[in-house]
Amino acid sequence: MTMGKTVLAALMLAAGLAAFAPLSAQAYDHRGHKVCHFDHHHHRACHWVR
Repeated sequence: MTMGKTVLAALMLAAGLAAFAPLSAQAYDHRGHKVCHFDHHHHRACHWVR
């Protein structure tokens, strides 16, 4: 029973960290943010904006 709770707690911790990882990576990204535009052929062109 204790092993199951430990595994569950580890999975919940991993899921929590995975949820916050993109947010923290975005906050510390020095390139700014990516802006994408679509042309009339539906091709995406992206560039970084500070």
